[in-house]
Amino acid sequence: MPALTVYEEILTLARQTGDLYRRGITFNVMGNVCKRQKEYTRALTLYEQALAVAEQFGDSHGQFIILCEKGKVYQAQKEYARAMALYEQALAVAEQAGDLHDQNVVWGEISYSYFLQWAFWKGLKCFWEGVKVSKKLADSKINQPENPRTRRKKSR
Repeated sequence: MPALTVYEEILTLARQTGDLYRRGITFNVMGNVCKRQKEYTRALTLYEQALAVAEQFGDSHGQFIILCEKGKVYQAQKEYARAMALYEQALAVAEQAGDLHDQNVVWGEISYSYFLQWAFWKGLKCFWEGVKVSKKLADSKINQPENPRTRRKKSR
């Protein structure tokens, strides 16, 4: 059974039960399948539907993922300006949420997009922005107080 057929059945069940959140996830996964199969127009439509659900739930991480996936669709079609606009939107969402991991990921996407366009200096500059965010992320993890529930017991 093809993957999209299974996901269409899941989507039908989610509609019947009124599970909007599951519908959003399913739209996103179906978009990923279509992107992989190079059905870019359908992928973009599915991502738009997923994005609408993520926005309705206030799911900033979901919005971030979907914006990046849409950017990858445009990048695969060599529509770099459209891809970059989506990556910049994703960066804004990650910055607004204070999510250093997502910021790091999107700097990598932006950097890679520049490399694909043979704009190596711009790509390198964005790569270093990602390195700066990685350092902040590492520093924030080092400086966090130890969680007593996850602390390992010392062996005697």
